[in-house]
Amino acid sequence: MFNATLKQLLYSELQENFKETILARFWFILEPVLITLVYVFVFATILGSRDTGIAGVNYPEFLVIGLWPWLAISRSIGGSVGLVKQKSSLIKKLNIRSELFLYARTIAQFLIYTATFFIVLLVLSQLGANIYFAGLLVVLPVFLLLWVFTNGIALIISSLAVFIDDFKVIVPLFLTLAFFLMPIIWPAHLLPEHLSFLIDYNPLAVMLDYLRAALLQGQLLPQRGVLYFIPLSLLLYVLGRLLYRRLSRYFLDVV
Repeated sequence: MFNATLKQLLYSELQENFKETILARFWFILEPVLITLVYVFVFATILGSRDTGIAGVNYPEFLVIGLWPWLAISRSIGGSVGLVKQKSSLIKKLNIRSELFLYARTIAQFLIYTATFFIVLLVLSQLGANIYFAGLLVVLPVFLLLWVFTNGIALIISSLAVFIDDFKVIVPLFLTLAFFLMPIIWPAHLLPEHLSFLIDYNPLAVMLDYLRAALLQGQLLPQRGVLYFIPLSLLLYVLGRLLYRRLSRYFLDVV
């Protein structure tokens, strides 16, 4: 029953993202291609090349490889804020476990951005970027770990947002700040030494660096920080799940 319900909710989420129109079906492929072309045009043609800190790597591919995982994370977390209240009528009517809606949403977002990530890499390679396709071996495991990590955060935020309306403002602001404070649009080597804690204590920065090292340098062996990310993600997920289950018994009293 659990799997059948989750599959149906996931199907509904994907339908919502790609409505039954001709444009929507093609947009699944066109959107990442167009975004990639815009980045290449703006940063390579207009602004010129930037020092990425990686020999032989231009700014467009550096940016895109950091951006796509972040899109999956931020849109999953952002979409979890008011999810329980949005789906409250279905939860009451069909007696569906509320966390299944959250899992369906995060799975849908990660499926979309993982698939489009491969498309983006193909486009970059066709435009002359030196992509090590052996690095594709680490993409799925990394995205899976990021999904587990994201679910932990989403479970915490989704459960607390039922009781704290300010989360609708706080979470988007936090996600915006996090985007600019992580090495997504800027290389880590440009960070002043007194601000190095933004990288040293940021587990997501470690994973983005690993993706770039694998896809842009062919370095497949994970560093120690990547190995630490595995238990951290699992711990965060367990804590998020425990908190969600403890608070979920009061959801229907609030919504």
